[in-house]
Amino acid sequence: MHRNYNDNYPKEIYHKRKHPSHTRKKRKNVVRRMKLITFLIVGAIGLYLAFAIVRSRLNLQSYEVQAFNAADEIVVKYRRQWDDDIEAGGRGRQIEEDERTREVEGGGMVSYATEQEIGDGLASWKTILVNRDNPIPAGHQMNLQEIEGGFFVDVRIVDALHEMLTAMRAEGLSPLIVSAHRSHAVQTILFENNVERLEGEGWSREAAEQETARKIAIPGTSEHEIGLAVDFGTGQYRYASSCFGETPEGRWLAEHSARFGFILRYPRDTEHITGVIFEPWHFRYVGVEAARYITKNNLTLEEYTQLLR
Repeated sequence: MHRNYNDNYPKEIYHKRKHPSHTRKKRKNVVRRMKLITFLIVGAIGLYLAFAIVRSRLNLQSYEVQAFNAADEIVVKYRRQWDDDIEAGGRGRQIEEDERTREVEGGGMVSYATEQEIGDGLASWKTILVNRDNPIPAGHQMNLQEIEGGFFVDVRIVDALHEMLTAMRAEGLSPLIVSAHRSHAVQTILFENNVERLEGEGWSREAAEQETARKIAIPGTSEHEIGLAVDFGTGQYRYASSCFGETPEGRWLAEHSARFGFILRYPRDTEHITGVIFEPWHFRYVGVEAARYITKNNLTLEEYTQLLR
């Protein structure tokens, strides 16, 4: 008996049986639709990625501007408190008298060491030697000041650091601070995490500790713990990277940081002296006079302090 689609027979099946070409046309339509959907999805992903890249660059620029403004506000606030303390005849007066006078050099504010600082030699807080053989002295004290990026440093180096960053940015560079003061607890965590990672790779505890100490200071022997060391990066290297030394920012710091009292703390080919690998991102404040002497004579802080003994 003949059956049509009105007699409980699906219309689609009826047409497939009556018109086989309908199936082929339908398949072609499905393929076209899938291609269109694929094209739209790929296009949407491309637009999203382009938008994300543009947004990240804008955010980075905004971050640098905000960080710079925040640092400027911090310094202004600090100087106001400092001046008030001096006027009141407090501890700031004695420190201010021992500090270097402010003069302009090379377009940026720099400081010159006092005779007392030179005479103090090893007693100067600026040239205190901290390494695996010279742990942080018991009772060492410091006052920390927040700087851009939410990091902290010894309050006595805030001005010099700010001036150096200002000079760099005036030349079109984009330095970022990626690390500064660390508490003893944080330094311990960093050290132990790396030791445990190496132990997981089959290293003995002793060997893991020795290898880690080449890259991460043993807790209690890190310059970061005394607030006088700063690690720098750029928008491209927002973390401590060996590639930083090849960036315009890294080269500028290596050449000019001494004007502001900083030195490249762990130069290339000095691991046998410092016990630490080459770290082009790590700069230590030692004061302008010491920084100039160390840089001019290609010394490490270890060699410089040895000369003062």
